[in-house]
Amino acid sequence: MKKKLIKTAIISFVAVIALVFTVIGVVSLAAPRKMARLCENVGLKNAAVYYYRADYERDRDINKLADVVDAADFANDDDTLADYGEKLVRSSDFADFCAKKDETKSSLSKISSYDYYCYLAVTSAYKLKKYDVSAEIAVKKTAEYGEYSPLSVAIKTAKDNADKEYAAKIIESYDKYGSTITKNEKLKQDVKSLEDI
Repeated sequence: MKKKLIKTAIISFVAVIALVFTVIGVVSLAAPRKMARLCENVGLKNAAVYYYRADYERDRDINKLADVVDAADFANDDDTLADYGEKLVRSSDFADFCAKKDETKSSLSKISSYDYYCYLAVTSAYKLKKYDVSAEIAVKKTAEYGEYSPLSVAIKTAKDNADKEYAAKIIESYDKYGSTITKNEKLKQDVKSLEDI
């Protein structure tokens, strides 16, 4: 009798565990966004990145792409951040997306969504030694040079790390694509200073 009771309890426990995993699997497939938020709420940062990526891959919406980038930033996932950050900043509707996002954002923030996402793309590509990508984004995504502009971030990164190779890539990209940037004396000085690294 005792053996039968223990056997029934074990079978019931295994069945409940199997049911829980089945429900998690179904929800994961049917609603990856909900799973991503659940994972975020319980501190499973990397799992949240996974589910946000799955949600984005379904319809490739720019808002979902930004969620992937935000989650990857929170999880310190430089691989995902570099890949999806580049996709985000190169997206044709990136500027409009950022303008809409900034309309609803607190006025206390010193940095625009545009500069923030470019910062993430530039720095994550740099960390992965994708210097060409980082430098090109930095130059192409800077319309007006300023403290938080992508090119300013790239130049500061090169100087702080005394990285000659990266500095050379920035200069190369600037020579190739820099004609669209509103010129000012600080920009000229900063680009020139890269040659001294």
